[in-house]
Amino acid sequence: MTERVDAVRTFADGLIEFGRDHYGPRHTPLFVSQLDLETREIPRDCGGLYCSASRGGAGATTSNLQFDAGLLRMLYALTEVTGAPQYAAAADDYLAHFLTELPDEVGNFPWGDHRGYDVLADEPIDAMDEFKVTWLPWERLWAIDADACRAQFDALKLHLIDESRSWAFNRHYPPGDVPHSMCSSGGAWIAAWAFAYAQTGEQHYLDWAESLRDYLWSRRDPGTDLLAAHPDDALFDCSGLKGRPARTEYMGSWCWYACNLLQADGQLGEVAGSEFRRQAIAYMHAFTDRADITDDGAFHASFDLATGAPLFGRIEEPWRYLPAYCDGEAPSGIIGLRALAALAFGYLRTGDEALREAFDRLVPGLRLQAFARTSTPLDIPAGMIAMAICAFLNMYQVTGERPYRDWGELLATYALQHYVHDGFFVTGVPAVARYREPVLDGWRTYSNRGGSAELALAILRLELASFGGDDPSDDNPICYF
Repeated sequence: MTERVDAVRTFADGLIEFGRDHYGPRHTPLFVSQLDLETREIPRDCGGLYCSASRGGAGATTSNLQFDAGLLRMLYALTEVTGAPQYAAAADDYLAHFLTELPDEVGNFPWGDHRGYDVLADEPIDAMDEFKVTWLPWERLWAIDADACRAQFDALKLHLIDESRSWAFNRHYPPGDVPHSMCSSGGAWIAAWAFAYAQTGEQHYLDWAESLRDYLWSRRDPGTDLLAAHPDDALFDCSGLKGRPARTEYMGSWCWYACNLLQADGQLGEVAGSEFRRQAIAYMHAFTDRADITDDGAFHASFDLATGAPLFGRIEEPWRYLPAYCDGEAPSGIIGLRALAALAFGYLRTGDEALREAFDRLVPGLRLQAFARTSTPLDIPAGMIAMAICAFLNMYQVTGERPYRDWGELLATYALQHYVHDGFFVTGVPAVARYREPVLDGWRTYSNRGGSAELALAILRLELASFGGDDPSDDNPICYF
């Protein structure tokens, strides 16, 4: 076993020993969202690290399945790689408890930015349901409790405002009367319904996936193929969106949404999946056609829907969270690194050369030479390093070209130097200012929302794929950090 695999295994051992729910009156096999490495307990100050007043789902006292996709994949992969059964068993126990005990009366899972399961109070947080972005290891969940998965898939349709009028929805549940048809939620639902159809053959799941897909396609501008991250609907009052339906934001439509369309395509096969694939490529091309990438990798990411004109200056720091908003409006920021992750995944799934060309032109913007020469950690979350490693790994897997592997290796070496403390992968510095807790040091903290387990998984995958082993996990590009 290599040194890197040993590092991931030590981390997993630590999480199994210290990171499970031994809090409150009732102890469970759930994993907690955060650990302070000084105490090996959830942080005493349960304030603002990856948590705010309205987004308690990632708080220190929670367990949150939507942010644990990397953790679950890592545990299952370790059993495949080492043959040791305890890792998969821990993941199975977690999922069996979650799926049996935690869904509400209509099937919603307590997860996402707003909700979670509070391990101190032994009950779900009382907040809005929300499921967005994430592609979970659904095969594992389905094998453990197909009925619970089916109930969650069915409950997603309850987010629709009024199906007799349109497929406008609210990403939150209960939905109320006003749409908030955020495409980063819609894509996750479409992919989940495609999975449900692939498992059951039940036509209504495919019908739902196609209906929501085509609804969002109808909300794009037909002249530019650009889709707002928050599309409106003339049949409803969308005035609360304050002009956001006229523009793209944070690359949600061609990054998160398009990637989930490709996840759906992968579930459905060449015939049923073809339209999902076609639309995904169109959204990605709408970006690549307008990004106007410079020789040093700077690019435009947000555009006016009708004209295709860029709304802000070029992104020159893809490792940073960059606010992109209008005066008097809350920020909806851009993380430029998502462009590389989405393009690599798109190229892996489609072979579209325009996506590879754009990816290669963006690479100089990462300033990779800085990772080779620094002796101190850079201000970057673990989840971003994980996304970059997986992007290079995806490109290496489809092309076999050594530079992609070497760039991933460079980042993996850097990560093992700076993101491993006392046997744990830590979160580093959160990307968004509101997720920073001044009392708690992110360099001494495990956080699922910060991408700690995602980074361990990325290093494990890279190590095995680079040296002729089988990749034990999927090529999912969507890391929640």
